[in-house]
Amino acid sequence: LPPVPPGAVRPPHTPGRGSQGKTPPRHPPSTGPRPLPPPRTRQQAVNNVAQQWAREDFKAALDWIRKLPADRDRSELVQGLVYPAIEQNPANAVALLDLVSSANDQDNMLRNIASNWANRDLEAARKWADSQTDVAVRRVVYEGIVSGLANENPQAAAKLVQKMPPSDAQRSAVQNVASSWARNDPVAAANWARQLPAGESRTDAIRNIASQW
Repeated sequence: LPPVPPGAVRPPHTPGRGSQGKTPPRHPPSTGPRPLPPPRTRQQAVNNVAQQWAREDFKAALDWIRKLPADRDRSELVQGLVYPAIEQNPANAVALLDLVSSANDQDNMLRNIASNWANRDLEAARKWADSQTDVAVRRVVYEGIVSGLANENPQAAAKLVQKMPPSDAQRSAVQNVASSWARNDPVAAANWARQLPAGESRTDAIRNIASQW
């Protein structure tokens, strides 16, 4: 082996005058409690544990969640369980809805459930949507179904949009389908848009498709 160049090895430590050649005392490691992680980190850890628990024993996880304070953290926790619940049984996901008090959070959960369910079993998702007696709930569920299908199956999403009653929700769904379909097949999307009833919704859809051509 080649020799180590001069100065490459640190010379031995020479104690200074003030140290009098004594080794400084070593402080033992602290045995006190470690600081807690930040609140968001703790909440994320709880969410991860709950999701895994729901996959293994949904009923036990649901019973535990019901005992938690009805606050924002629980609402976030419940929304994170939607997909694990749908993997087992979509009815499990529906059972989570009554644990969310905010109307906005409930609507988001309905859309999320419908979107994921439609990609797994479109016919079952449609039957669930049609079974809703509350018109507002049925509208939100159909929005979720259309959103879930728009990327994977825009033709099926387009058929559903035509069955929705005229409303702001339908106009939003039309634009969702037009935008998603145009990214993959602008010609087919344009042909579909031209067949829509004359009006603002068709004009916006055609404009949306043209902007992505």
